[in-house]
Amino acid sequence: MLATSTNIYCEQHGIHDVPIERCIHICADAGYKALDFGFVEFIRQSRSILSPDWKDEILYYRQLADSLNISFVQAHAPLYDFCNPSDDAERLELLMNRSIEGAALLGAPWIVAHPSTHAESGIFYSDTAAMNVRFFHNLADYARKFSVGIAIENMWGKTADGVERYAIDAQELVDLVDAVDSPNVSACWDTGHASVEGIAQGEAIRLLGNRLKALHISDKSKSQQIHILPYMGSIDWPEILQALADIEYSHPFTLEIQHYIPRVPVALVPSAIKLSVETGKYMIGQIASCG
Repeated sequence: MLATSTNIYCEQHGIHDVPIERCIHICADAGYKALDFGFVEFIRQSRSILSPDWKDEILYYRQLADSLNISFVQAHAPLYDFCNPSDDAERLELLMNRSIEGAALLGAPWIVAHPSTHAESGIFYSDTAAMNVRFFHNLADYARKFSVGIAIENMWGKTADGVERYAIDAQELVDLVDAVDSPNVSACWDTGHASVEGIAQGEAIRLLGNRLKALHISDKSKSQQIHILPYMGSIDWPEILQALADIEYSHPFTLEIQHYIPRVPVALVPSAIKLSVETGKYMIGQIASCG
């Protein structure tokens, strides 16, 4: 099933926070039938996420999608650097929990979450893996109450003080998922992140195998710009699509391409999003032909 994130149209010519409602409408008009609900952008826009009646706003998006014959097949949790808690940790924990319950209200069976790296003053702490296992084990217990699964995403790059992030490597991601050892914890593979790190993605996808329940599909340009439309960058797509066929991947094929639209003139945005639908369908067809 082809899907895209609601962040596909979250920025326009430097103007942040195009309303999610607008994105849902334009995606429906372009032909999308499934979406990944981005809680990162929702939290920036929400008027009620920290209030007692926060569920009403979530249910509005569910009703809107239902009216447009669109389903939410996954979601993206807010960003929470839980290995390095700040003064805002209590608020971030609440937002994480509400995003899980919100995913359930939207009908999304999986929510993608980032791992964290315990680091300070340029030092990587060896308890990072254990802290992640503990965090995701507890989060999975909470999510199970709402029949939601947690898909842990591969990372890229370095922390603010120059430490390589945890779970860049597919083996680390496999080890983390296996150590949490919960039926509602799996993996999400982000092709743009992996490309920045020069990872052999076919091998990585085969290693993940049936742990892979979600995808973030995007390309990377030579300038390291990620989250652009596939075939507009430098990624070797036949390698990735063949690997997805080899593991018989059957979960949503989700484009996460928030850096594709921002500089496109407003008049061309509908056509650009329709092109993303055509591109995604083509890629799914290529996976089928590889099988």
